[in-house]
Amino acid sequence: MPARSSSTGTLTFGNSGAPSNLKFVPMLNTKTTFYFLDLTTIYLAGRKLSISPTTFSTAGTIIDSGTVGLADGFLSAYDEVPAPSTSVLDTYYDLSAYTTVTVPTISFLFGGNVTVGIDPSGILFPTSSSQFCLASTANSAASDVGIFGNFQQKTLEAVYDVAGGKVGFGPGGC
Repeated sequence: MPARSSSTGTLTFGNSGAPSNLKFVPMLNTKTTFYFLDLTTIYLAGRKLSISPTTFSTAGTIIDSGTVGLADGFLSAYDEVPAPSTSVLDTYYDLSAYTTVTVPTISFLFGGNVTVGIDPSGILFPTSSSQFCLASTANSAASDVGIFGNFQQKTLEAVYDVAGGKVGFGPGGC
């Protein structure tokens, strides 16, 4: 999951020795097809978003390396008028009137008191030279599973320790 299309990623199987700078998040249930993580809070520009904890705990949050998975908080933080949506990603911005754009920081707090920051390249997805979409989709109900997706992970080193019941995150991915 490289940060740029000109980069390459790696996938390693087995016990190759995880980097020492990883922060491990416990998996909630390793007896299903999906790997569930205990997401508790999302921060935007250092401020805790007012999302009810039951939003995260009702259906749970999975880590996924194959889909793009914050939209309400981001919308309330920005005054730009969204551009029309054209895909599953539902929050688009036309930023053609701006010469510079500052992308606010986003971080996720997981169980075990582990905070994982998202690189700006994992927040906005370019659809043209001036249009971008938030690389996240909104859930319509608390019963919808949340997804910590591949786009958010693209500059992270992610280690799935299924036998140990945890996932590790660290800087220095592709």
